[in-house]
Amino acid sequence: MKPTHNKTTRYGLMLLLMVAGLPALAQSNTKGDDEYGKVRWNGSTWVACTDANSKVCVSFPDRKVRWNGSAWVPCPTCPPFSTRKVKWQGNEWIPCTDANPKACSVFAAWNEAETARLEAELSCVQQAKTSAAMDRCGASREKAITMMLEQADVVLGKARRTKALINDVMTWYEVDPKHPDAVAHAETLREFDTTYIDEYKELLTAFRDFQDRGIFPKELSSKGDDKDLTPVLDILMTALDENKEIESLMRQLRAMGFE
Repeated sequence: MKPTHNKTTRYGLMLLLMVAGLPALAQSNTKGDDEYGKVRWNGSTWVACTDANSKVCVSFPDRKVRWNGSAWVPCPTCPPFSTRKVKWQGNEWIPCTDANPKACSVFAAWNEAETARLEAELSCVQQAKTSAAMDRCGASREKAITMMLEQADVVLGKARRTKALINDVMTWYEVDPKHPDAVAHAETLREFDTTYIDEYKELLTAFRDFQDRGIFPKELSSKGDDKDLTPVLDILMTALDENKEIESLMRQLRAMGFE
């Protein structure tokens, strides 16, 4: 199914706004909401700054601040926020002392990486030719694994019925391939086999897509950091084996006269 123009436009526009670094359309006083726009200190919190020429306005990352235990407050002698090691918690950036590099990062480095990710996601959306491909664009690794497992379940279900239909048609072809029931079963198989092949191709396409975008590694492993991929690898191998069996059965059926 082709994605609708409206869905593509809305999603693409949202990403463009984020990549461009524009302030959130719905401003609030929540600490961290305006990190991509100009802000000022109003005495109790940071708010969006509408006067671009004001000396009290400063870009969020360039603020010289300190953490007072609950919020970032102005501090003229402190280093800028962009150099701080932070993590996102709930609705704000807080100081981070976690040794895990995935949990903590210098804000400037995080901002650069996040911008690159959003640009890649926007490019993915613009190039998506199906709704399924569009859904994969913003997927995290955890979401990608879930999507792969769900698609594999669909493939395995389709494969199971395809094999049953092949066996039915084989039985009829052994007796009388021109019998009305044989013709009807054969037509059902042709139609259903097409849907099975489409779902199987979608499974392989999704996996390659996640590899190309770096969500899954090019060289697969079920050890170390990639042990969470074990269920995906297992079910992929099952789907591949099922497909090989179906291809073998179809070759046999064609040899019996099926077209």
